[in-house]
Amino acid sequence: MRVQKLKWNEIVGGATPLYFENLLPNLDDYVTWDDVDACLHRRDVAWQLIGDNGLRDVIVPSFASSWYGEYQDTRFVCQRIKKGYGFIIVEYGQYNPAVNELCREIEEQTGYVVDVHIYGGLNGAKSFSPHQDETANFIVQIDGETPWKVDGLDVEPTLKRGNALYIPEMKTHGASPNGQRLSMSIAMKPPGKSVTIDRGPLTIF
Repeated sequence: MRVQKLKWNEIVGGATPLYFENLLPNLDDYVTWDDVDACLHRRDVAWQLIGDNGLRDVIVPSFASSWYGEYQDTRFVCQRIKKGYGFIIVEYGQYNPAVNELCREIEEQTGYVVDVHIYGGLNGAKSFSPHQDETANFIVQIDGETPWKVDGLDVEPTLKRGNALYIPEMKTHGASPNGQRLSMSIAMKPPGKSVTIDRGPLTIF
């Protein structure tokens, strides 16, 4: 199933930030808080935490297991989230079929190499200080409301559920979460700078 007949190739690669009221349909197909809880029970999910200083410098302990190899202490992650730390689920496209299909759709149209990171937090959780990314990004708000500032954007939007931003490479941007929030960051590396995975369907029968 194609996620949506958007002309991604007319957006991605542009140098102008853009704001969208409704970029994607069926948001719950991509990520919900139940999905976040499910990720806490997996041993192959990579987590990062954002502290009060707005930096991704919190070290998540890991364990060595006879069955799973080395994996992160997700109880530590859960406790820190409850204490107000922001969180990132890294490269979420490999865990969710709808997100994988979204990545494949964008890659096929644009030639960019794409993956999705999930950002979130409870009341009081911080996000990064204003910064620039080497990737272009779509930010899609799933839950909550988040004010944003993006250089070159005429407005300072507060993203609500379904709202989205397109942020070109190396554009300074920053979010100021003011409550519980959940969002997708669709990160896109230009052609030639990375190699994508095979996202096509695989079936035994």
